[in-house]
Amino acid sequence: MEEWDENAMQEKMTYMDGDWCPKNFLEMSVPKTKLMLFGPLPRSVPHLTIRGQPIGLVDSFKYVGMYFQSTHRYIFAEHCKQKAKEAIKALFMSIVTVESSTGDLPPKEMLRVFMARVDPHLIHGCEVAIDVDAPSFKVLENAQLLGLRRILGVSAHSVKAPLYTETGIIPLAYRRIILALRYLIYLLGLPPVRLAGAALRDSIALLRSEKPGWMSDIKLRLQQLPVPVSLQWSDIETVEGVGAVVKRVEESCVEWLRNEIDSNDRALLLRGRFRAGQDITLHDIVKVRPYLTDIAIPSHRRAVIRLVFSEHCLAIEQLRRKDRRRLVVPRDLRLCRFCRAAVEDEPHALLYCTACPQPLRDRRQALLRLVTNVDRKLDWTSTDLDGYDILRRLLRSRVLLPKFGELVYNVLKVFNEFEVYIPDGYYVPDTVMT
Repeated sequence: MEEWDENAMQEKMTYMDGDWCPKNFLEMSVPKTKLMLFGPLPRSVPHLTIRGQPIGLVDSFKYVGMYFQSTHRYIFAEHCKQKAKEAIKALFMSIVTVESSTGDLPPKEMLRVFMARVDPHLIHGCEVAIDVDAPSFKVLENAQLLGLRRILGVSAHSVKAPLYTETGIIPLAYRRIILALRYLIYLLGLPPVRLAGAALRDSIALLRSEKPGWMSDIKLRLQQLPVPVSLQWSDIETVEGVGAVVKRVEESCVEWLRNEIDSNDRALLLRGRFRAGQDITLHDIVKVRPYLTDIAIPSHRRAVIRLVFSEHCLAIEQLRRKDRRRLVVPRDLRLCRFCRAAVEDEPHALLYCTACPQPLRDRRQALLRLVTNVDRKLDWTSTDLDGYDILRRLLRSRVLLPKFGELVYNVLKVFNEFEVYIPDGYYVPDTVMT
């Protein structure tokens, strides 16, 4: 039908139920049959029946695993919402519940469970439901971020990019569009007689006429990526062309992650992993890091994770925000709580402070003795390397990681036992705040 006609639709329903279904040994189920209206509503509410029983009118319905919604501008909005709920439920059922019985699970094992039980919900239907509606996609992305932060034990305000670069999990925005593009490669290989191939040709025709459609959504989504990717006509005509688009999407992801880390002061320990001009692939920058697997003691591993994500108790992090007791303190005034002679940042607390309690200095010397046996270039007492460069290399050394994790744990524990130093003029009494 070119336009809505209730009588014509009823005739088709009657023919389907009384003629076509019996010939094909089928029977229409009235409770499972629903009516949805997309686009402009008719003047009167349609009233369709099957064997005299009315068909229910709904605005949302699940069909072959996909939720459709007729009252939202994005018909898959309900699908994103429901899949995000199922992902969060799977997260707590598969990780939190298991941990309550078995104790602490190593991050690598939790990531495997995450990919097996949670990720399938986050990517479900991504070949069809292209993420052109930002609020709907945000619901799915928040579920992924919740899971990764739960696995690593960091707060909801942690830097986002390291959640991917440290765990080997591809950002959901890129993962879903890459899967959609690979589905496009599959469709291009279908013979013309296949319905999916015919649907692809129709979608390409809609794109050429600048009308909405599946291919138009893919083009729009590529432009919405943090680092936009262009789509040319030649890209969608061959398998090789779409493969080139996938490569550009991966390069876009790499560029976005590097920009996020290089521009964030809370990600200093994650910089400098690659040389200038080095050719970097997505799997070079997104991978499980050694400190998640090589530090066996959970408390030491969690301390290193807090150090890397700048979620620790040192003044360099604590004084970057105001609270009820103080104002924001400039970086050069965030002095060490023990020596008050230098900024209390990660290198100072771990490697250089000479006024910290003696047990910490002893542990530091024990690590230094091991360092001199493994790699003398990491001897922070005699090298010209920057303190952050030393810490970055220690985080990459599988031999030194267990001992380094022990030092990080004890340093953060001791520093947390003493009040952070607040310089004059930045302390705010409670009476003033109230």
